[in-house]
Amino acid sequence: MVGLGNTAHKRAGKYSKGMKQRLVFARSIINDPKILFLDEPLAGLDPSSAEDLCDTVAFLNEGKVVAMDEPKELKLQFGERLVAVEHEVNSGTEEEILFLDTDDGKKRVRDLVAAGKIRTMHTREANLEQIFMKLTGRGLQ
Repeated sequence: MVGLGNTAHKRAGKYSKGMKQRLVFARSIINDPKILFLDEPLAGLDPSSAEDLCDTVAFLNEGKVVAMDEPKELKLQFGERLVAVEHEVNSGTEEEILFLDTDDGKKRVRDLVAAGKIRTMHTREANLEQIFMKLTGRGLQ
């Protein structure tokens, strides 16, 4: 669940900072608490780890909850809708990041589809760290 299975043979003192954070998190959920308060839970971790492990995330700023919801809903509510499009240009390819909430972005996607030049297209979404920064004006330490 926390990605430490392949290091079970290792002493915890030899773990990296991120691995130690995951171990502390695993220890904190052993008794299946209904609510778990974490201070800087992403320190040393990839922010996507919280997205995979949490049903609900709350962001606190100066002691007040500024947003609380499922990670997916927070990203939909506060993130920007983007698409990365790799398309043919002359004798090569180019990647563009297009904003789907702007008229220019929508038009560019339509134009590329109509031209039949798209090689790959992938949606991009904000991660929880980016949402935190947007809501609080500061990054995670």
